[in-house]
Amino acid sequence: MPPNLAGKPVRAFRVSKNQVPRELPAQLETVDARGQARLILVLAGPLSKGAEVSVQVYLGLAQAPGPLPGAVSTRPATNLMQWMENDQVRLLLGPEGAHIYRWEIKAVGNRDLTMPGETGWAGFGDINPHRNSPYRLECKARGPAMVEYECSDPWGHSQTIRLYAGASWIEVLLSEPSSLYWDFDNPKNLPLTARPRARGFFPMVDPAQWGVRPMGCRGKSKRPKLIGA
Repeated sequence: MPPNLAGKPVRAFRVSKNQVPRELPAQLETVDARGQARLILVLAGPLSKGAEVSVQVYLGLAQAPGPLPGAVSTRPATNLMQWMENDQVRLLLGPEGAHIYRWEIKAVGNRDLTMPGETGWAGFGDINPHRNSPYRLECKARGPAMVEYECSDPWGHSQTIRLYAGASWIEVLLSEPSSLYWDFDNPKNLPLTARPRARGFFPMVDPAQWGVRPMGCRGKSKRPKLIGA
């Protein structure tokens, strides 16, 4: 496709027989200096093996369409951090260790799942020995289908972090294998006294080892080798 189309608004529609076309979050991003581009769109819902879906894409629009439900976006936060947000979650990405220092769930009043704090090992995405590395956060895609940050530290380690429209999860790509990748959650979200009741399941853990934890939160055994709180 012509290189001048990259970065211009696009629209995509899922077309099904005897149904009104359904618009999908879509964008066209420049990949490199040669003008290579990638089309990004989000097809919501399951797609069974061998199934086919027809999608019509309109490129090079003069004006961007209005935001769709679930569209993802990003904006600056304080202390060189960045917000990433869609209709499911709001995430705070920080340059120190490329940690996700807040993971807010909108369905439960923007409750933050992470261990409180905006430095050190707090939050999600903790990689040893890169915990305190000063990453440069470069936004490669700003939505509405996908927000992508390329996070690079001075020693050559990089992480690619992506949040998609309508997704409650992120995609993380590392430049090298890591034996440890920690997500430190706030234990106050899991005690039996929490309201609304939270539930977590941890496979292949002996229920006898689940009880009063060092941080003072009590768990409850559900069944052998599968425990929750």
